[in-house]
Amino acid sequence: MHHNSANSTADGGSPASLRSEFPSYGDWLFAQTDEALADLLTRLLASNPATFVENLTGSNAALDNLSAAVATPGRSRHSELFADSPDPALLHLNTLELAVCHAACELDAVHHPRTVAELIDMLGELFDIAGTPATQRPSEDEVRAAVKSLCHWGLVFGPDFALPHPELPGTQTPLKIPPHLPRMFEPSTEQLWRLVDSTRCSIPTSELPQIVDELPPRQRRLLSTLANGGGVGHSTSLHEGADPSKPLPTLVRRGILDQLDDTTARLTGRVQQLLRGTLIADPGGHFTAFTPSTATDSTVPTDRTTNSRADDAGAAQAVQLIQDLGHLIEDLGRNPIVPLSSGGIGTREVNKVARRRDEPAETTLHLLTWLAHSNLIGRGRATPTPAGQPARDYWAPTELALDFLEASPATAWAILLLGWAGSAYAPWLVDEPDVRPFEAGTASHAARGLRRTFPSLFGDIGSFASDAPTPQPAEIQRELWRVRPGEAWRTTHTAWGAVWEEAKEVGVLASLRRDTVPTRAMGALRDVLSGSTHPAGNPVADLADALAEILPAPVEQLIVQADHTIMAPGLLRPADQAMLAKFSDQESGGMASVWRMSKESVERALRAGLGAAEVEAFLEARALGGAEYVPQALRYMLHDAERSLSQATAGVAQMYLSVADPEALDRILALPDIDGLRLRKIAPTVAVSAAQLSFVTDRLEAMGVQLRLEGGQAHADAPVLSRVATPPREGLRATLHSSPHSGADEGAGADSQVIASAIEGFRRSHNNADRADASTTGTGAGQHGNTRVVHTAEEMMAAISRAYSAGTIVRISYVNNEGKQTSDQVSIVMIRPSTIAVVSEISGESFTVQPHRLSSVEY
Repeated sequence: MHHNSANSTADGGSPASLRSEFPSYGDWLFAQTDEALADLLTRLLASNPATFVENLTGSNAALDNLSAAVATPGRSRHSELFADSPDPALLHLNTLELAVCHAACELDAVHHPRTVAELIDMLGELFDIAGTPATQRPSEDEVRAAVKSLCHWGLVFGPDFALPHPELPGTQTPLKIPPHLPRMFEPSTEQLWRLVDSTRCSIPTSELPQIVDELPPRQRRLLSTLANGGGVGHSTSLHEGADPSKPLPTLVRRGILDQLDDTTARLTGRVQQLLRGTLIADPGGHFTAFTPSTATDSTVPTDRTTNSRADDAGAAQAVQLIQDLGHLIEDLGRNPIVPLSSGGIGTREVNKVARRRDEPAETTLHLLTWLAHSNLIGRGRATPTPAGQPARDYWAPTELALDFLEASPATAWAILLLGWAGSAYAPWLVDEPDVRPFEAGTASHAARGLRRTFPSLFGDIGSFASDAPTPQPAEIQRELWRVRPGEAWRTTHTAWGAVWEEAKEVGVLASLRRDTVPTRAMGALRDVLSGSTHPAGNPVADLADALAEILPAPVEQLIVQADHTIMAPGLLRPADQAMLAKFSDQESGGMASVWRMSKESVERALRAGLGAAEVEAFLEARALGGAEYVPQALRYMLHDAERSLSQATAGVAQMYLSVADPEALDRILALPDIDGLRLRKIAPTVAVSAAQLSFVTDRLEAMGVQLRLEGGQAHADAPVLSRVATPPREGLRATLHSSPHSGADEGAGADSQVIASAIEGFRRSHNNADRADASTTGTGAGQHGNTRVVHTAEEMMAAISRAYSAGTIVRISYVNNEGKQTSDQVSIVMIRPSTIAVVSEISGESFTVQPHRLSSVEY
């Protein structure tokens, strides 16, 4: 294995000539087109919105300018909300891509060009060390494809690579990696990126917990100490000839620790995963390439008759959830929740909502959690202010929630799915002491990342909703390690179990007896999240189109029964459901629903302005079998209620209320506490009252009705539920910045402007740096042929920093430990305030130089 040493160059070779043979990372980026750089930054921003700039950074001033200019706006403002660390920089890479990065670091590809063939050989060594089975090792073509993908992410570069779609490299294609990668793959770093090393422990996963639990107390304490201290420990007991019965040597022999040298051991990654409570990788890892599937005819059928039992079960579950959330949104719009001082929702407020809705508090909290997942509830200044309450922050439905109420079932399901996929709320954190629902600290980067990745784990399944058993959670966990090891590394078993159950509730998984099957909704969500369907379109609309093919067609007829119940044998049209809600009460929901008419419900409808003839005509048009199948008892009840309300009452009107839309007046007259205003409907869009104008308008405005006065009379637009602005979310920008009915993403334009400015600043900074290098003026600077020599401390450290970032070679003059003046051609390996670690390009030896011993730097 290579030990980060460099191949010697010919004596007298100038640094400038060596640099010209291979571009620096900054020069390579500078040579790409603006469109290619914009594409790269856009993908990085979409993949890792919190810390994506770590993918494209370095000490070079021009690269720093590019990274800083596209840092996610507002990251610092929201950082306190998250209970874990931000998204890791290499989160979007799969196992093979991480392994290639690891091999490139071992080959010192920062400072010296390496070929794909050398990478393949190094990977073989790493897999041998890890004990990776032959069936889980990649082929040569898969490694070449991984290199191409890494270039696509800006993590591999060279004269034969170009963005945005590099060619598949040959085995002799030279390449380098950016200077920021090696520090992520140092042996002492956390095990995430050195994925090959982290799978070295050969103990079967099922046996690992018992083996660790049965360790002697002293060894168990040692493991806990190592886990809390970064995983690396130092001891003289690891020396050859030391007592082999000591804890560290014993743990090394058992495969629980990896020995790095004769004084250092590291907690193996799989044991560290066990101690952290996260998903555990298989022994040896799985490094075959991952190629996301694309939509097929089986995932987007055109015939509703192709629905399987899984599709039907998933759709029914989703419809039930949508209906339950709709009822809760309407309740919260009239009664927003007062938050705790911490910003969360207290138990007393949850109980209040539960009593009002006559349901268990656990059910209310569960539905509130789904509103939070879907971005349908938020905390902020409610508009309008709830009646009789002060202007302050409330938990209330969002603007998106009001769209959700009026949306078709397919659009509502799309809002629900995309909201869930972008949700950072981690309800399992609420189980911790002194943590309240929805307060700061219950948002988790890991929760959002797992939900966003979850649909892609089913990408290799040939056909969704085929009713064939899907792999069980343990098998999908292995797929998560293969597809997104960065997500697997930070996913706890608790989080995994919670998201698995959420997927069932939202209809992308369906339970069929003992089996769990992914539905076609899973495939549709995966395609929209990956951008394989209309990447520039509106994801809500695109997903709704696909879901409409899964949902059954709305029923045209209702079963009207003599016991005053009305059964809808399938999904209702939104207009039919709204009509039923006016004159009957829903007893059960879901794909099929049951409604009950009563004297009270009919009188409620009549007082709201609905005529008995309208109700009767609706029932006759919808009744299964025709008008003669409407029971006579229902007809009598309708007309009796109408006569008892005396529709021809005479009286004095002090004011009238007019609206443009008859449905708006119906909603106003159906508001709670409306009876006290003595409003009565005299026309489809007009109501009058004997109460004083100012009294009626004040009360209506307090109920959320938007009014305007014209000529001393009141004109109403519609009753308005209290709402707050829809909070923006990272990740699914197009989804969360646009309504279901809007077109372009409002956030995309802003991102494009920021990226364009960043690229312009990068090019300007890079040009300035080049001009500074070419300048022959300045204190302490001299020119030797095509190279520049600097002597001041500031200029020397700047030159060394640039060489480190660009991976170029410099000639340094310094005073060695013997006090003699020495000169050498070196590559910079590491820079610290007190030491500079270098590798001689002439002798191949590694050594350190203290900055104050430098006398000149030639570059």
